[in-house]
Amino acid sequence: MAHFSLMWLLQNELIQAIQLRNKDPAFCVTAVPLFQLEEAEGLKFLSLKKIPLGKFNETSQVLYISAVSLKLAKVCGQPAFNIAKTLANTLSASVAANGPQINQPNLSLLDGVWANFKIQASPPGWLYLNLSDKGIGHWLQLLNDTLPQAIEVVNQRRDRPPLSGTRQNSAGQPGDISGSSSLFSIQHTHARCCSLLSLAHRENLITLQNPEPEASLSHWRIIQPYPLPWLDMAGKLCLTEQGERQLIHQLVESIDVWAHCQQRLNHQPLLVQAHNLSKAFQGFHRNCPLWGEARNLTPALIQARLGLIRVTQIMLQMFLKRGLEAASPIHL
Repeated sequence: MAHFSLMWLLQNELIQAIQLRNKDPAFCVTAVPLFQLEEAEGLKFLSLKKIPLGKFNETSQVLYISAVSLKLAKVCGQPAFNIAKTLANTLSASVAANGPQINQPNLSLLDGVWANFKIQASPPGWLYLNLSDKGIGHWLQLLNDTLPQAIEVVNQRRDRPPLSGTRQNSAGQPGDISGSSSLFSIQHTHARCCSLLSLAHRENLITLQNPEPEASLSHWRIIQPYPLPWLDMAGKLCLTEQGERQLIHQLVESIDVWAHCQQRLNHQPLLVQAHNLSKAFQGFHRNCPLWGEARNLTPALIQARLGLIRVTQIMLQMFLKRGLEAASPIHL
């Protein structure tokens, strides 16, 4: 599931930009290589674990920041801001080249998302990578369409042990979390998501592929409307309420945390992140209703909110079944 992570995407794009800039200096603004060290020495730190990248902890936008230029400046003796501007130009060229291709087949899952990033260099050497509203909508639709199948493929692999967010006992086996209040809260939220989606399906607000109790996760996919109306007529994300933005923020965090745990075999954060996602959904559910007075809202906004519920259901089931080895009930 790392291939759905925005953090994973940006780390890979940064590595490719640095390698391209040294391999083909004429590709960018000047003909000067990014740094002059021997490749084995200068590029030895270029790995997903060592590219410095973080996400801004705010809900108004999906914004990442990288200090990779500051790190490069230390090893090659060039001004960090110059390196940052060069990388920003290289990354922006990659984004522009990717844009016309996003509707072509056989592209990687996140190509359409990458085509909607905006990159900016800032003193003393920061790189800001901001995902546009269109990119957020594309990413959310991608999760609805393809993440469930990816989860099911992973679940069918017998040779890979499941991740665990629990503490281990003296025998090295996952500890019992059946009595955990956090776990019950996560399961309750998952069941609530299923109930809301089923009700919306019965009231013809959306059409689910197959919302039967025994259906697989992928069969709960929203097939009508397709794609979901994430954007308004002006191309802006229609989900602007604080509860909606906070839930989107936690969904982005959830995929990034999952990818991080898979790469580093660090399991403990999964329970914490699943609980954070559950809390964000509860706030969304309180403040962004679907029925009652909310029926006066536009159908598109209600359908976009249902899309958020669907993606939350996917993520919580992934945490529960694959991460915490716990049940993911559809009724409680």
